[in-house]
Amino acid sequence: MKIKPEVLIFFLALMAVFYFTGVFKTLPLRPQGIHVWGQTDRASVARNYAQEDMNFFLPRTHHTNDATGITGCEFPAVNYLAAICYKIFGFNEFWYRLIMTIFMAAGLMFAFMFSAKLLENPILACGVVLCWYLSPVLCYYTPNFFPDAASLGLTLIAWYFFFNYLESKSKKAILLWAIFSALAGLIKITSLISVVAIVCIIILDYFHFFRKSIIPNAGRFLLGVLCIFSAVAAWYLYANSITHKYWDSSYSPTVIFMLKINMANTWAEAREVLKVIREDWLFEYYNPAMWGVLVLSILPLLIFIKKVNRLLATITLLLYCGSLIFMVAFLNQFHDHDYYFIALMPAFLFHLILLMDLVKSAAGIKGISVAVATLALVIYSVSYAHKNNKKRYSGYKYDWHYDALQDIEPYLKSIGVEPSEKACVIYDFSFNVALYFANVKGWSMWPEPYHPQTYPADFPMKYNVKYFIVRDTDYLKKQGVSDYFGKKIGEHKGIEIYLAKNYKGN
Repeated sequence: MKIKPEVLIFFLALMAVFYFTGVFKTLPLRPQGIHVWGQTDRASVARNYAQEDMNFFLPRTHHTNDATGITGCEFPAVNYLAAICYKIFGFNEFWYRLIMTIFMAAGLMFAFMFSAKLLENPILACGVVLCWYLSPVLCYYTPNFFPDAASLGLTLIAWYFFFNYLESKSKKAILLWAIFSALAGLIKITSLISVVAIVCIIILDYFHFFRKSIIPNAGRFLLGVLCIFSAVAAWYLYANSITHKYWDSSYSPTVIFMLKINMANTWAEAREVLKVIREDWLFEYYNPAMWGVLVLSILPLLIFIKKVNRLLATITLLLYCGSLIFMVAFLNQFHDHDYYFIALMPAFLFHLILLMDLVKSAAGIKGISVAVATLALVIYSVSYAHKNNKKRYSGYKYDWHYDALQDIEPYLKSIGVEPSEKACVIYDFSFNVALYFANVKGWSMWPEPYHPQTYPADFPMKYNVKYFIVRDTDYLKKQGVSDYFGKKIGEHKGIEIYLAKNYKGN
């Protein structure tokens, strides 16, 4: 298939954006930076596939919770692809990050292609897609371990095939739309916002909202919708079932992967989250200039509502409505989890396409000035995203100083600690950070008051713990858990390793 010149140019522009925002620079890095906890949870699933069991339907982590470590999670397609790469090329998180980047890059390529058709101008489409992509949050999570960016990339591909169907009326386009929508929803259920928006478009089209029918044979689409929702529902029901089956709630009622809504319980709680969004996250989502464009463009879009593309306007409004509902349902998650913004981003893409469509038709001979202004916004956004990305890898927010752990695995192997042997890490706020870097199965002992329970005196024997990896010896003196320890067998950058007391090899 011959590649169109404008597609090649966009690809080169995208590669330049990846380079200057630091996406390529982060590909060789281990999990680190903001939200390293969630990063290691996902990375742990991939590594356990590769080194323990490639059964796709039994994802597991290093944190065993007095069991096998098997736990329900989002559809682990990306984790599994990374595990395959580990099997072929050897363990290196570069492959995980590369896979994530490819998913996002593919989505952006398809977003450019459908934007170019809608705007009938590849230059403006290039500017729109790049401006939209240059959210500091999305740039950071593109080569990361969270599935959100991969799901977004698949959603963009699905939108391409939706528009392709409107033009070609091809059964193949419907099939591909359904496949990519299902994969996006399986990897991150929030991507179903776009599917629901298309269902609403089908309904509106049935009542002649678009004056002339745009979706003939809508029954095929509805069949695709049924398949999408059935596949997603089946996976998440299964994920919940294996969590209940394998997770020991008596040990910890808090599971690793949250598979349910998390609404604010009171108005005061909601206001606190909105305050955090406004003060901490807003300009992590987009830079001030981009927010200015998005907010200030609302009034002209409303004034000239009759002149804009009705389908684009409807898609934009539906996606915003879906995003609002999603925010309400998961509002508490927005307090600490900036990546939840990624689920809202399709609405902003169509907002920008709609705005550019209106500006293009009104600009006339001044179209060059529009292109220049867009280019200026892209350059500013690249600079802003680059600085933000650098900040995120420099101890910004929730950094509990895990640097000493990143190279501890070779040392542990040198003193005889094997991945198959059970260990407990003392003083770790996360489920998997320390265990993952150490590459041992077992438990994290969280400092009070974060851990839901205290540890019994017979903890090592009851859970067959062989090793204790101690990150904070001062904490031990206060809590008295040093009674668990037998012989000290090593120390790495201030982290002490002990055999458990009364262990048969002690």
